[in-house]
Amino acid sequence: MSLNEIRGVIRVWTEEFRRLGAIDWCATCKIFENRGALMGASNPHPHCQIWANASLPVLPEKELASFREYREKKTSCLLCDYLRLDLQSGEAG
Repeated sequence: MSLNEIRGVIRVWTEEFRRLGAIDWCATCKIFENRGALMGASNPHPHCQIWANASLPVLPEKELASFREYREKKTSCLLCDYLRLDLQSGEAG
């Protein structure tokens, strides 16, 4: 694909993400490439899919709960604290 074709695809993804995200029942929207049978695709060629769901998937829901719990206990942001530690240790960047 040319650079302009890729930009066009990303523009459509962005428009669809925003459109779906504006729907009241939509709690999450995923845009992903589905590559063949290994990923459960019925089409043998790589293709994009967009899923909008009314509920959060289990893993992100657990992560959000742990972030909230950390914030309540530490009055701080977990990911911010990890970044600060990485920067101090020289591992980030």
